[in-house]
Amino acid sequence: PGRPGSAGRRCYKCQALITLVPAGPEAAEYAGPLPLDGQVYRAVVSARHHGNGDRELFSGLVTISPDGSGSGAESILVTLEAFGREPADCLAPGDFFTLWRGRDLARGIVTRRIFV
Repeated sequence: PGRPGSAGRRCYKCQALITLVPAGPEAAEYAGPLPLDGQVYRAVVSARHHGNGDRELFSGLVTISPDGSGSGAESILVTLEAFGREPADCLAPGDFFTLWRGRDLARGIVTRRIFV
């Protein structure tokens, strides 16, 4: 059947464009800097459900695309994997989300779904 506690959990993978939220000096102790290209970064993903409009929270893995972050770039192209009950109902192309790690870290928009 699967691992204990994994019932109903799904993985959803997509590409997204994020914009970092400016932070004060004390924020570094919570979020830390974003990793270099290709490294994985854990964060909470917050997005609205299509059906009821409620905000849903998902465990997320963020990977910065190798060509996604130029120096001084305002937006960063990432791959986002969200794990939870209904991530596909919250993270379709065109949907907005927030990445959180002790504070709002970035705001993003899903650009396309990645099928694996």
